[in-house]
Amino acid sequence: MASWVSRPVIHSLIAFSPLWIPVAFALLNIDVDWSFTPRAIVYSDGVAPILLAPFAKPGKWSIAVSRALQSPILLHLTIHDLGLLWIGWIALAFLRSVTGYLLTRSVGWAYPSLFSHWALYESSSGVGPVLIASLMLSGPSVLVNPPVTISKYAVHRYFIPLLTFTLCWLESRPWTYGTALFVVLPIAICRQVYYRRVSLPTPNVEKQTQQQLCLHQFWSSCLAILFPWLIVYHLMSPSRLPLPTRSEPLLDILMLSFPRPVSIEDSINIINTTVQSFVPFLSPAVSLSLFTHAPDHEGLRVVQAHTPQVSLHVDRDTHPDDIDGHYLHLAEAFRWMVEDATKRGEWIMLVEDDFPICHGSKGWDVITTVVARLEVDRVEGNIRSGFVGTGGR
Repeated sequence: MASWVSRPVIHSLIAFSPLWIPVAFALLNIDVDWSFTPRAIVYSDGVAPILLAPFAKPGKWSIAVSRALQSPILLHLTIHDLGLLWIGWIALAFLRSVTGYLLTRSVGWAYPSLFSHWALYESSSGVGPVLIASLMLSGPSVLVNPPVTISKYAVHRYFIPLLTFTLCWLESRPWTYGTALFVVLPIAICRQVYYRRVSLPTPNVEKQTQQQLCLHQFWSSCLAILFPWLIVYHLMSPSRLPLPTRSEPLLDILMLSFPRPVSIEDSINIINTTVQSFVPFLSPAVSLSLFTHAPDHEGLRVVQAHTPQVSLHVDRDTHPDDIDGHYLHLAEAFRWMVEDATKRGEWIMLVEDDFPICHGSKGWDVITTVVARLEVDRVEGNIRSGFVGTGGR
């Protein structure tokens, strides 16, 4: 294997690009974040992070350490292999987008403790996940040349899972590394079946052993990711923040509603379930208001009549020159909140009438945490908005 000195400079620059490109941008005082999240492509049509995330700034020292560990390994790959890693990253980004969308939309609402929204919101950068998948599929000859007294397969049997564990938890990106691993599984199984069939009646022992090693690395790496993930995200309670203490109202909850094509009893049941999930948390600092643009919304009136601590506003304005629909409904609701003298909360939380708080106080603690973080930023002069997803924590 060629030494460092004999390698072309261009090869070294490409291999170390995940490290030196963010440093160069920092020295030039160019503040750009190319980190990728599936949300970028699912909701924002963001293409640049898909292409440039391998060179995004680390953001945390632990991620920088992870990239430093990857760099010597990347240096032992050819320029062709480095290019394939970049293409593999693009494929992984699209796969993560599909996975995140399906989990949060299809099953996230039903199993929030299992499929949390990090499937959709976990950021990714660098080439660590693709590198791990490539090392598993390429076999032990790619990385090192151990002494003849040590089996290459024995080295890689334990080295790859340990490397997966180290990189994954330095970056704290179990969804990204997990997705990359599950790309390896079907490829390894297909290869193993192929080598068994094409090598009959004389088995290709080396090829079969290599694929068995790949499967062993896969399961060991899955355990390396899964156990810490279970401990961090499930056995340990996530940190929560209470609502900030203020002498003035802090949060006005605005619930939009529109008549559904169902019976009045079903409509009342849906709305009342959502309203009652918020009622235990109302206080002088938190209010709940119901808003509708439909004068004949009888179900909403019935619910408000049985819940006097909740206010109701029926907007009877007409807008003949505007397109009637959800956007108009939303704009009129915000206009009413701003113009109503009784609504003085610093923050407005928009909810729909069929999304109750999950798990009672556990769900409310998530809302208070989001509001508390927004309030800290507001006090510091950085005004942002927040989102609490239905598919996770």
